[in-house]
Amino acid sequence: MNANEIPICPQRSYVTLTEEDAVRVFGENTTLCGRERVEVVQTGKVLTLAEVQHGEHSMLFLEGSIRSATRPIPLRLRGPMGFIELRESRPIPSLLKLPAGLATAWNLSSGDVATLAVGSMAVRAMVTSSDRLYLEIDHSIVGASGSQCGNARWLPGIEWETTIETVEVPQPERSQTNRLITENDVRRARMQRQTIEIGKGQLITPAARSLGEELGVIRHGGNSR
Repeated sequence: MNANEIPICPQRSYVTLTEEDAVRVFGENTTLCGRERVEVVQTGKVLTLAEVQHGEHSMLFLEGSIRSATRPIPLRLRGPMGFIELRESRPIPSLLKLPAGLATAWNLSSGDVATLAVGSMAVRAMVTSSDRLYLEIDHSIVGASGSQCGNARWLPGIEWETTIETVEVPQPERSQTNRLITENDVRRARMQRQTIEIGKGQLITPAARSLGEELGVIRHGGNSR
């Protein structure tokens, strides 16, 4: 399988429920079959519907576009027979599903973190074993990436910055970079009163794109979307 043509499986909001909480939401003698939905409610407003899965812990995984709009107060998961409250939600994890043969060929193992390009965005995904190759990722990231082909590219050897350098503040100017753009690049550009132009082939992390647009640091070239 070509590392430049990894199928994308977009994930929408979902929740894992313990057997006890499943009974509270769906009633006695309930058997989850994978088609159940619960309402995600905050201050009386239904934010979205979430698919239900079995889990060791009850946990809500929200799409980024919905999660960013929630307030720091408890969410309710409401079903036909009742509801439960959750103190927090988590982002949908990105998972690179790899068959054993490909994992060996690409020198990756379960638990490793791989970097992939999804349109103009670069995302980190945990490697897990599977009988087929695909990238499981937040639906909202796919929409924001500008990707139209439905495929991702594996990017071996990409390093993500973990520190922020101290910089002097020069006069405003436009900067251009040909490597992966991270939140640190956005913060550094803001401190230097620069802008970062996203052109064709430029990769940027979802968090960097969001922060850059919020701070007015990101400029989009004509072929960036």
